Amino acid sequence: MHTLARTLRQQYLGALALALVVAGGATFAATGQSLVLGGNNEAGKTSILKNTGDGPALTIKNKPGQPPFKVNSRKVVNNLNASSIQGFGPGAFMKSDGAQVLYASASPLTTSGQILSNSVYVPKAGTVVMLITGTCGGPSTTIHALILGVDGDTRSASNAGGGACSFAHSWPIAAPDLIDITAEWNPSVSSFLYGTVLVFFQPS
Repeated sequence: MHTLARTLRQQYLGALALALVVAGGATFAATGQSLVLGGNNEAGKTSILKNTGDGPALTIKNKPGQPPFKVNSRKVVNNLNASSIQGFGPGAFMKSDGAQVLYASASPLTTSGQILSNSVYVPKAGTVVMLITGTCGGPSTTIHALILGVDGDTRSASNAGGGACSFAHSWPIAAPDLIDITAEWNPSVSSFLYGTVLVFFQPS
């Protein structure tokens, strides 16, 4: 009797090993079964993971440089929020229709040097306009000069004397691009600039 039982057990284990070899060694869980880590899991209806305590319902940890998960659909996931896209935060993006403000900031009291250095995303072909307006201080003979630039293409704008002053230039953009915008204050003598920096985009 013991010999028969041992023989049947050996036959069963042999058949199980053969099945795993044929299946490529894969393990599989279907609807109603427990989740199999490192294996295939398939269900005939939506699976729900609910946490009734504090903290998130699910935490995913992975090796650095590897995505936490992947999907096979391009459909929108409701209520899924992201703080960045391709490494860029929301401040780098804008609506593509109509004139838009790419950048706006009050310029600090500046006597010389760079007053603007930033990167912004332009979603389509059009024109970028940079405007700096405010108050220039210094002798009446002072030539106030700003070096404005987009992606290294610099333009000089100047204004003489003290009081209200403004500087502006425009650049054509041929296609969607992440552009660098810069402005450098370069007066002929000691003076100051205090105003507002505005960068606009007008689609073609």
